Amino acid sequence: MDARADIAVIGGGLSGVTAALRAASQGREVILVRKGYGGTAMGSGALDVIGASPCESLGLISCAHHDPAHALATLLTRLPSHPYGQIEGTPTGPAEAWPAFRARFDAAAAFLLDHLAKAGLAVSGRLETLTAHATTHGTLRLTNLSPLSVHRGDASSLRGARVVLVGVEGIGTFDPSFVGRSLRAILTKDRPDALEAIDVRTVRIPWARSTGGLLPAEVARDLDDPERREVFAEEVSRAIGGDAFTHALVAPLLGLERHGEVIELLARRTGIAVCEPLVPPPHAIHGLRMQKALDRALATSRVRLVNARVTGAERSGRSVLALEGTGDAGPVRIRAEQFVLATGRFLGGGLTGRGAVREAIFGLPVFHRSKPVGDRAVFNLLRPGYFTRQPLFDAGIRASSDLRPLDAGGRAAYDNLLAAGTILGGYDLALDGTGPGVDLLTGFAAGERAASGRA
Repeated sequence: MDARADIAVIGGGLSGVTAALRAASQGREVILVRKGYGGTAMGSGALDVIGASPCESLGLISCAHHDPAHALATLLTRLPSHPYGQIEGTPTGPAEAWPAFRARFDAAAAFLLDHLAKAGLAVSGRLETLTAHATTHGTLRLTNLSPLSVHRGDASSLRGARVVLVGVEGIGTFDPSFVGRSLRAILTKDRPDALEAIDVRTVRIPWARSTGGLLPAEVARDLDDPERREVFAEEVSRAIGGDAFTHALVAPLLGLERHGEVIELLARRTGIAVCEPLVPPPHAIHGLRMQKALDRALATSRVRLVNARVTGAERSGRSVLALEGTGDAGPVRIRAEQFVLATGRFLGGGLTGRGAVREAIFGLPVFHRSKPVGDRAVFNLLRPGYFTRQPLFDAGIRASSDLRPLDAGGRAAYDNLLAAGTILGGYDLALDGTGPGVDLLTGFAAGERAASGRA
């Protein structure tokens, strides 16, 4: 296969799709090449931007005292190599960064959320506000934006709520009794007026051959079928009965590609707010729904999707001429004027860790805190301690303020190559609560810059 476009984007996650959609919206012909699903499909589906808590429960007090401008200034002081501070137009002083950051985020979020909504996935929230959501681990997870089915269960806004947790026989990833006890303990301590009552119900899947080992994604796909979701809605409505609940927190399996229809049907049948808990990776149904919605957005755009593994690139001096790789039908060669690298880190295959850490396609140097990692072995980038900041986990390539990847000497490696998303280093995906925000902001900026031909 030999293809040509104005712009070629490598990577099909949140950053790559955002870049491709933005470039296509500017009238450019775009090819997006990916080898398969990566980190976005396995993620929680929450869009952490600033102040979020991706891996710990901080309680509702943190929501009430969220100051995003201060949080951004603190982040950029603590992590000067963070991509938020490297994007063109960000003032050099952390205290002055907020207005420019907010304007960029508002534009990028409006663009992406509109595409997701048209693709059937509603996302709610605001940059200036943190919301708190139950997880299947029985914790509270703070985030900025989340799928509507999650957002409706924001624990920070509950007042005198009567909540019923609805589990499903055979779904072991959501134990409603355990989650209910944990939430009662957290909320009683943090906000005694949040809950008036909490109860538990369990329903069965009538069409399931057994009640053991059901996979949430398979049940979710079943509920895309109109007849089966009608049957399931009747089961849930019967289980809840005539009790005066205000919210139902249901096992996270309410549809895959018809998720919105499932939620609305359950809300009509029960007469109460129906929501789902967040699911940590790797069994995160919300992330899979987001990836499916991104796929549908691509299908209705000017972007051509190519399924292939990019293994290298044809180059001449400081220019990239073409991508080289392999697809199901054999060798693949994609020529373009501009290229966007959005391959992620280890999970997406953007970085390889056999021996030393390498960028997989162009051989770009990998940095930790502005210094090249060089030939240091992977184990030399790890430190003792579970919550210790690990050099390996914030390592990535560096880019200039216009998102061009840098060589070891700090110069732009290529004139027509941009980078976006988690391939950029300078922050920890698990600890810093900014991963999806980086994907969104850098993907949007890279798409605009590539479309303008200013890479």
